[in-house]
Amino acid sequence: MTRPSITITVLAIVAVCTLGLSGCAKNKLPPIRADIPLSSGAQLSPDESRRMENLPAAEVIQRGKLALANGDYQMAAVYFSTALNKEPQSLPARLGLGQAALAAGDYSSARTLIDEVLSVEPDSVPALTARGRILSASGQLDGAIADFSLALEKEPNNSAVLTELAMTYDRIPERVIEAEPLYRKVLELTPDSAAARNNLGFNFLLQGRAEEAVTILSGALALDTKNPRILANLATAYLLKGDQGRALQIFRQTVGEAEAYNNIGYLYMTQSRWDEAEKAFRKALELSPRYYVRAGANLERLQELRVANKDNHSAN
Repeated sequence: MTRPSITITVLAIVAVCTLGLSGCAKNKLPPIRADIPLSSGAQLSPDESRRMENLPAAEVIQRGKLALANGDYQMAAVYFSTALNKEPQSLPARLGLGQAALAAGDYSSARTLIDEVLSVEPDSVPALTARGRILSASGQLDGAIADFSLALEKEPNNSAVLTELAMTYDRIPERVIEAEPLYRKVLELTPDSAAARNNLGFNFLLQGRAEEAVTILSGALALDTKNPRILANLATAYLLKGDQGRALQIFRQTVGEAEAYNNIGYLYMTQSRWDEAEKAFRKALELSPRYYVRAGANLERLQELRVANKDNHSAN
């Protein structure tokens, strides 16, 4: 998911080194730069700011963790920065600030902060997981796999890390099958999780196992009846199974009829089912010729792929 661009200045952090000394001890972390962008204008209220002055850093960090857990990474960044003003060497505060930067989509700042944590605690599972996510987001999948795998050596039953590693394997066609046992383990650990079932179902789709995908995704939908991702994956499973009518029925529940036909056309196109793809794209255009620009673009792409496929066959 693309995250919005976010910029404000992190609260100034007290320098670690004492003035007049030639350098810092090797086991000390550098001060936080004052120009790390993290949030868009988030700040404490005057009353909250006064309360923070009298709270120990540990309590401020807890407020930051709560804000991060609630999805308010802007305010989380403010709390973690405040804690670092109080205790510049606090690893939990620095880790939290890195996680807030990651949530904000600021991978550069997040990487700097997380690497600093790992320089002191190289086995930190939260830090390894965060760096793995940063590497994955930047397309460095081998590095991400290495970090997630090391984190799992420390915590083999960590569902979040198992899922991150499996999702990374899903992005590598020749390694998709390696994700399945990881997703199954997550499902064993959290049997009532719709998300765990959806992830396993999506992996079945990547493996071309439509029948099994329908079964597991139907179970996910029973747990979370209006989840658009589950519905979209289940529609895809029915389509790959050959039941276009059921697929279209589900797609209509989530995206509307024109987009449903476009999605079906796209799926057919990925399978080189050119005639069926063209028919679906043209149906999308018929339903919404003014709005549905994407169907027209997909139709053009389809013709390009058809020509390329024909040329490849001729060359062989």
